[in-house]
Amino acid sequence: MRTRKVDSEHLGNSYSPDLNGRRSFSIYTADRNWFYTGAKLPSIVVTEATIESKQLEETDALYTAPLGGRFRVMQFPEEAPEPLGESARYIADGYYYEGYYTRCDSLHLGKRIDCFRIAELFYLHAIARGCQRAHVGLGKIYYHDRCEGHYFDPSKRDLYAPDVLDKAEIQRRAHDHLRIGAEAGDVEASYLYGDVLRNGVGCEADFGAALDMYLLSLERTRTMQGVADAVSGCTHVRLARAYEEGEGCEVDFELALGHYEEAARLLLAAVERFPVRFDAELARAECGFARMKQELSIREWTRP
Repeated sequence: MRTRKVDSEHLGNSYSPDLNGRRSFSIYTADRNWFYTGAKLPSIVVTEATIESKQLEETDALYTAPLGGRFRVMQFPEEAPEPLGESARYIADGYYYEGYYTRCDSLHLGKRIDCFRIAELFYLHAIARGCQRAHVGLGKIYYHDRCEGHYFDPSKRDLYAPDVLDKAEIQRRAHDHLRIGAEAGDVEASYLYGDVLRNGVGCEADFGAALDMYLLSLERTRTMQGVADAVSGCTHVRLARAYEEGEGCEVDFELALGHYEEAARLLLAAVERFPVRFDAELARAECGFARMKQELSIREWTRP
């Protein structure tokens, strides 16, 4: 069956000139006709920053002002390669981390939120096509409220409702999507779902269940390499905190010290491969290690 190409007059947030006067696409360009065709999700034009834009934007691993233009890569789903679910997730991940590495100041916040909005749509496309991994990315968007309350609304032609989505609904979505990812065996979703349970996001707080998820996440990372090392480091931080605070277990500073030490080792390597992304986790590990060393030294000094 022939697919309908989207005409530019029906596109939202479509074209604008770049610094050189060339026709340039915005971060997201969606078909507004989808609302009248019975489709559940809009067709989207995938864009990437031009080479000039990338060179001008990237400073110290963080994106600054979008000085260059963006070019059209393809239209999803009409021009996407098979399998569509994995293609959509791959595109969503690209937009997610472009948004993640974009500065949060007033000059760049609009671009940052646009990246997360288009990532949400692509994760929804991926899930609709059977990609379980996409639940993790979508859960992270909701858990961290990356779009600051403005999320896709299938009842709106312009994609988004003018009002901010209720916080309880955002948290419910975060809980549900991360739970699905964890149940599917995803290592990142496992420790993130532990965070959801610990903090009572979309559910009642349950330290014991959270601890179980952290231990499960750690077990799942033992045979994996690459980013799983960073995930393992993040999990060690959470286990250390649980043993330090007695969350779902007895307080045990020696166990906490060991987990903080291992977390610092893994995360130190992770920040070299993934700048900025794991800096905060590494700082928590190093501070926790120093704190536990101090606590154990005081106990040794005051021992009768």
